[in-house]
Amino acid sequence: MADHPEGVEKEAAAEAPKVPEPAGAAAAGAGAAVPQEAAAEAPKPVVVPRLKVREFPDPVLREKAVPVTVFDDALKTLVADMIQTMYAEEGVGLAAPQVGVSIRLAVLDTSAGEERGKSPFVIINPEILSREGELPWTEGCLSLPGIEVETQRSRKITVRSLDIDGHEVTIEAEGLASVAIQHEIDHLEGVLLFDHLSALKKRLAIRNYSRERKAERLAAREEE
Repeated sequence: MADHPEGVEKEAAAEAPKVPEPAGAAAAGAGAAVPQEAAAEAPKPVVVPRLKVREFPDPVLREKAVPVTVFDDALKTLVADMIQTMYAEEGVGLAAPQVGVSIRLAVLDTSAGEERGKSPFVIINPEILSREGELPWTEGCLSLPGIEVETQRSRKITVRSLDIDGHEVTIEAEGLASVAIQHEIDHLEGVLLFDHLSALKKRLAIRNYSRERKAERLAAREEE
């Protein structure tokens, strides 16, 4: 999930999920929008993405991801690479299918300011157990650059998941954290932001997106 656009429920955006720290997650190192005042205090370190973020219409984004069954060093490496990639792309979440790996795994960090980067967490084989309330949100997506969609999400959710070592954890999240987790779980189901639109708006959005991306590719070729 891309940064939350400016002006959407700042109070909700400041809330953090209640989640046990997954073993290995702190060492591996998941992103949130950085307020301008915080960014001005010190130069931001340059983070180079380790993985390529797949963009629509890459078919992997439409696949229903399979459950994770093996918890080994390869999985820890993937999580670490995804976290670094998410920070480099300035996102608040990144699902494995977005980097071409169709498994039920996502990394997130919805903190901001000085807390950004301190508490990334991973969700593996997540399942939403309960929902409370509704929350309108303007969402962006790293796999749909330049696209923003008005969605209706659950304000508060409880999620059962596994951590990096395969241990079960329960996560309580609200506000931005709730939105981000629901967004990433959508990716694990092959669902994109376009799918939250009506049929007509979806067709128009995909057409406009495709035209813009084609124009960007042509412009890039001209500059070569």
